[in-house]
Amino acid sequence: MISAEAVRRLVDRELVGATEALDGLVEVLDLSRSNGVFLVSVAGVPRCVVKHHSAPLEDHDPFDAERSAYAWFGHDQALAPRLLHADTSSRMLVLEAITGAVPLHEARNTPGALRALARLLAGLHARDGAGLPARRPWILDLPHRQVVPPGELVDRVMTCTPVLRAIEELGHRWRPHAPVHGDVKFDNVLVAAPDDLWLVDWEFAGLGEPAWDLAGIVDGVAVAAALTGPVVPEAVLRDASPALSAYRDESGDTTPGHLAHAVIARLTQSVFQLSAYSKEQALLMLDMVHDWAARDLWTADELAR
Repeated sequence: MISAEAVRRLVDRELVGATEALDGLVEVLDLSRSNGVFLVSVAGVPRCVVKHHSAPLEDHDPFDAERSAYAWFGHDQALAPRLLHADTSSRMLVLEAITGAVPLHEARNTPGALRALARLLAGLHARDGAGLPARRPWILDLPHRQVVPPGELVDRVMTCTPVLRAIEELGHRWRPHAPVHGDVKFDNVLVAAPDDLWLVDWEFAGLGEPAWDLAGIVDGVAVAAALTGPVVPEAVLRDASPALSAYRDESGDTTPGHLAHAVIARLTQSVFQLSAYSKEQALLMLDMVHDWAARDLWTADELAR
């Protein structure tokens, strides 16, 4: 639950009225996942979203990274909800609440939302990224780690030669040359209407490869399928292709290079993330990724259609 100190900070910033708080009109809905996220409403009307970041990692501080991303694109609401306040001492971000918005996986018109997301990403990738730090997904360093955590999942990944080859190839070709969100997935996309959406959770934003963000769209389609049954790669390709076409139409360019490798790497990273919820589903998805990479199902030409 949100702390009394956090409510006091909202009052101090005039995001919540003191009288509203004293009269018990402030309601808090816990939306937490990896970080503490709370929707603050006043008399039933959404007012803001409070996000508490956990302690910084050894080589990455998600709070500083996300705050820096908001500072980079300012109040451009074409990309994300507006940042209302950032408090360093409590590692708290306060964002505007988007009334009526739902995560992409709950959207009614998912194909339309995916196309809109692709167009949004094309605009992001075309921006001047001056001032942004270079980012590199952790999965790209997995093939070269001398020591990896023990476990069946890691053991399986480390013996999947086609998967490791794709990850290693992407790592070799990775160039931090364009602004990227860095963690595109359905949970991180808020949709109010098919053409009205925003990206949230900018903790891994920075300069990277656009293919990584696009691979997040493909990954989102695959993960959604994995949660309901077997994943059929051809079906994932069919469902993701319109979004990739929308990206090309918006950017006026071909599909970003290395997309086939980025898809395998992004799917493998999601296997590890999925294992926190269901080891069985994670292993099934890994089998699919291995088959995918071994068959070279998604060549660059197929992804660029």
